[in-house]
Amino acid sequence: MLFIEYPKCSTCQKAKRWLDSRGAVYLDRHIAEQNPTAEELRLWQRKSGLPLRKFFNTSGLLYRSMNLKDRLPSTFCGRMNPVPTDLFIYPEGDFYMTKLPYRNTVAVAGHRGNAKYFPENTMAGFRSAVSLKPDMIEMDVHMTKDRRLVVMHDHNVKRTTNGEGLIRDMTFDEIRALDAGSWKGAEFAGEKVPSLEEFFGLMAEHPDIMLNVELKDYPAMSGAFAYESAERTIAMMDEFGLTDRSVVNSWSGELNEWIAEKYGERVRIHAYHPQELMGANQKRFVY
Repeated sequence: MLFIEYPKCSTCQKAKRWLDSRGAVYLDRHIAEQNPTAEELRLWQRKSGLPLRKFFNTSGLLYRSMNLKDRLPSTFCGRMNPVPTDLFIYPEGDFYMTKLPYRNTVAVAGHRGNAKYFPENTMAGFRSAVSLKPDMIEMDVHMTKDRRLVVMHDHNVKRTTNGEGLIRDMTFDEIRALDAGSWKGAEFAGEKVPSLEEFFGLMAEHPDIMLNVELKDYPAMSGAFAYESAERTIAMMDEFGLTDRSVVNSWSGELNEWIAEKYGERVRIHAYHPQELMGANQKRFVY
């Protein structure tokens, strides 16, 4: 392995500790006085003769500027920059082997389904998205007052249905009685807010598509209710056999930390940068 170390970078130091703990053998170890430039990275990669799988550096933004034909699918480094490597680095500095199986040259995700032409987060939109053969579909999960899981982006049903009110204050039957399609066009009148079971049932039939499951119940807004919502969502991912090809994400840093502590490497977490945008009560900062 060729390892380029920038001593002032905390992520580099975490990487070094992790590699040392696993007895990594270095063909070359370069100490950089400053964060390496893209040209330096190109030079070291060529000199090493190693494939990128063995060429490790934490400078994700510099990697992105390199036009390397052998680049691997992007994951995230400790600073949450895209890195073409098969090491997945969690905020606490642990590295897990993973490789997301993108099938398109440029990774494509259907955000809330095919939301350009169909009402977002509806079964009509998801079926259309599946037909376009994306790499991933992203959607949003809330829990109702009676502990059912539904797919919707906003906390309030007002924008995308003919009703009004917070999802966590409404029952599943109340939400299912709403029209979730007419706001997009008359041809979608009567479209229902999907249950999470419906969506997962569809995705279980398409094993070549990954999922990005956004958890929209936040501890800062609903306390223990949010943790229960996350638990129920992940349990249902397990039930439908979707966990291994899914990532979960949340704009709540404290919820992400709780998931990492409870589930470890079994559940992939997609977090955001800068970390200050992810709310109060976070315990771990990566910089």
